[in-house]
Formats: sequence, C-alpha cells, structure tokens
Amino acid sequence: MSIANLALDLRVLAANKCFSQQFGWSQRDVVGQNFRDLLHPGMLSRIESQFTSLAVGERPRFVEQMVAVRAKQRMFVGELTGIAVADGVGMAGSIMVLVKPDKAEQEPRSVGQSKKLLNPLHARILEGVAKGDSTVQLAEKLLLSSSAVEYYVATLMRKLKVPNRPALVSKSYSTGILGIGQWPPKVTTEFVK
Repeated sequence: MSIANLALDLRVLAANKCFSQQFGWSQRDVVGQNFRDLLHPGMLSRIESQFTSLAVGERPRFVEQMVAVRAKQRMFVGELTGIAVADGVGMAGSIMVLVKPDKAEQEPRSVGQSKKLLNPLHARILEGVAKGDSTVQLAEKLLLSSSAVEYYVATLMRKLKVPNRPALVSKSYSTGILGIGQWPPKVTTEFVK
C-alpha cells in the first residue's frame, strides 16, 4: 500500500517505500515534495478542494480518481484516499494519503507525448462529445456540416486509438486531456496547439 503523510500545505512529511517507488522518487527525495506536483494539472482544482475540506474539518476523508505524474513525466491512473489526521486538540494536523494505482493501467504514458495533441476545433468537438451533444447539435454550434463533425470525431478516435465515442471520452479523462471535476467538460489547455 502506498502511504504518505502530508502537511496541511500538502508537502510530503513522510512516505513509505511503496509510495516513493510509485512516484519514481527515492524515499529520502520524496520528502519535502509538494503533493500537487505529483498530480496531473487537470486534476488540481478538484483535488485542492478535497484537501481544503479535510484541513478545515468539513469532512474526515475523501476518495477520488486521480491521474498522477511520476518523476520522469510518466503518468498513471488510480484511486486517491485522503484522511484527516487530528492533532492533540482535535483539529486536522496533517493529512494521510493512500494511493492505489489502477490494476488495468497499461504501461505508464509520458505526459510530454500527450501535450499539444489537439487544435482548438478538435478541443471544442471533444468537449461537445463529452457533454453528450449529438452530431447535429455540434454541427449547429460550430457552424459545420454533420459530415464534417463526424470526420473530426473519427480523427479524434484515431488519434487516441479508441473504437467509439464513449471510449473517446473515457480515454480523454484517464489521460488528463479532459479536466476532472468540471462541468461542462473542458479540455486542459496544455493539450491544445
């Protein structure tokens, strides 16, 4: 089990060997790292609010899906559990995190491989597909023909190597292309040319 203890400002105070190996750091070098830097940028707003809730005592724990970044810019998907650890007077003194990588996760992907993958039109189409817009709705919004929208969706599916629209949306979230915890869905700016 990958476990670390974080200060309320999310610096790593201590981590077990499994945690440091999971993120590609030595046990000594991971101490002092900011946990935010270990997460994919598309996740930060949602995870930050969860940690804030723990720190101010609004909740004792949370469980979230996460996309994390290893030391050499390699990503993995998993489950993050945060637990408030009380100090001597009953306030949150630190936060314990448990990281459980997804068993189905394939070889870690390079963050750099994914950057600047989409042009602005592809990004708007992906956001519409993730929102549930039909081909006709997307065509009307983007002032395109239905066949042009279908062409762009097919191009996105080829780029991400998926067979259909649901898989396109799922892979976009799991790779961090679509920001987690946002509605309507929004492509992370670092993936747009």
